[in-house]
Amino acid sequence: MGHMRRVQLQFSDEQATYLEARAAAAGESIAAVVRAAVDAQRDTDERRRRIDAALSVVGKYRSGLTDVSERHDDYLIEAIEERLGLR
Repeated sequence: MGHMRRVQLQFSDEQATYLEARAAAAGESIAAVVRAAVDAQRDTDERRRRIDAALSVVGKYRSGLTDVSERHDDYLIEAIEERLGLR
């Protein structure tokens, strides 16, 4: 962990009680519990960003061909031959 910056946070009584209990159960400080929660949220956000990026291309590059699942080898050979100037 790099440099730590001090910030002041305010929690409701219920939130503070929860954090205190969670920290005590884990044998950690409240700050450590909050840092772990922030890290978990960052990981979730990054995972969501990657999923959204991957899904954004679904269906974007349609070939118009309806038999690719049966003839994929033929289409691959055709594409290679075209690239090599054999067609």
